[in-house]
Amino acid sequence: MTSKERIEKTFSGGTLDHPAVTPILMSYAARYIGKTYRDYYLDHRVLVESYLRCREAFGFDMHMVISDPFRETEAFGGRFDYPEDGIPVPREHLLKTLDRLDALAVPDPRDHRRMADRVEAVALFRKETDRAVPILGWVEGPFAEAADLRGVQELM
Repeated sequence: MTSKERIEKTFSGGTLDHPAVTPILMSYAARYIGKTYRDYYLDHRVLVESYLRCREAFGFDMHMVISDPFRETEAFGGRFDYPEDGIPVPREHLLKTLDRLDALAVPDPRDHRRMADRVEAVALFRKETDRAVPILGWVEGPFAEAADLRGVQELM
């Protein structure tokens, strides 16, 4: 059974040869190929190489373009510092007050560096692999994005 078949059977409730293995590797994947986590989340080529090499070594069933929760927040206008081995750190929350909410425009992924980088990761995975290995995209959900824009404490 291919990885794609295994994932499809998981979703449809079919019979599996074994459960699908879909680890979220992120910083581990970067370290596995001798790169920093910052390299991983700022450069889709590092992200793709790290997942390809980990899949080759460990045989899991899905590639992922998950890296950190702030790509969309940055596209909305958030500014970040990028520590070498940690997730991006907001310099300040973009929505200090809710009156700024209506001023936010829906970002076009092609027009924002880190959102475009994620799209490029999907394209590179597709180029480097056959269609038997699914690729999991990632977009922050509404509540998570609200927390990223306003701050968890402030949102609560």
